[in-house]
Amino acid sequence: MDALLALWRRGQSEPLPFAPKAGWAYVEKFHAKQPPDHAAAWTAAQQAFTPGFGDYGGESADAWLALAFRPQGLFDAVDSARARDFGAVARAIFDALETQT
Repeated sequence: MDALLALWRRGQSEPLPFAPKAGWAYVEKFHAKQPPDHAAAWTAAQQAFTPGFGDYGGESADAWLALAFRPQGLFDAVDSARARDFGAVARAIFDALETQT
């Protein structure tokens, strides 16, 4: 719970680099391999965020996310600080939820 509270506090002063569907895709892929694979998880998150042609429901169409992370958007290069931060936030949220069940 401490990790979630820390994220809440941080979110009061800046947008958290997080989108629920993309975050879930990231965490699923990250934990699917041992050792965990950040690059594969980042790719899965990007695919969930921006679905293919004709698919709807991707978070890339969310106006609030577009506004919060303008002008470059939420996703950056796999080795960027934002990518590492996105992964850390997603793991903190979903790992904390899993330990509570």
